[in-house]
Amino acid sequence: MRKYILFIVFLLLIPVYLWATDGVNTVEHPAKVNSVATPDKVNTVSGLAVAGSACSGNYGDTAIEGSLDKVSPDGTDDGLVVYKITLDCSGTSSDMYGHFRYANQATREVRFVVYSDNAGEPNTLLYTGNAVYDAGADSGGGWVHDSDAYAFPSSGDYWVGVIGEYADTYFCYGTQVGSKVRQLDDTDFTPPNTWDTENDLERDNTEASFYVIF
Repeated sequence: MRKYILFIVFLLLIPVYLWATDGVNTVEHPAKVNSVATPDKVNTVSGLAVAGSACSGNYGDTAIEGSLDKVSPDGTDDGLVVYKITLDCSGTSSDMYGHFRYANQATREVRFVVYSDNAGEPNTLLYTGNAVYDAGADSGGGWVHDSDAYAFPSSGDYWVGVIGEYADTYFCYGTQVGSKVRQLDDTDFTPPNTWDTENDLERDNTEASFYVIF
């Protein structure tokens, strides 16, 4: 009899147990749990200057250096003198300047030139300017400039200077560690297409008063 009563109680408790545990330990997983929307162009920065961007300002030696020497290395022929400048940009120049003194009041002309660089030496002629003269650069000295534009194609080293028409054209130079000026005799006021490094005069730790404006 007792066993029969316990069995009846057990049967009656089953529905109660099922009702009490309905939904226990179940989890409803919402769509896109822990999902993050990724916006376009995350961590992008605009307007930063990069190497090889457009040039602006002056490049070269804008000071009037205190020493003078003839453009022509031997002092008799016409001569070329160039100074290495380094660009961190590219662009078209508006002017090229050089500071000169002439031995007399007679007209003395120069042509500005640009040479490419090859392993630290002048190499190929890139630009030859028109003949220019500035009366302010007579015996007292002064800046001569060429306003013809030249498009420097990329960042890097270039050799900028002049070819002088006569032997008594003097350029201004100074001393700066790591700089270099090259000079080369010339006789016909026409710069060579390729610089003659074997026959030029190399001036280490020397700068010249030449610069380019962009």
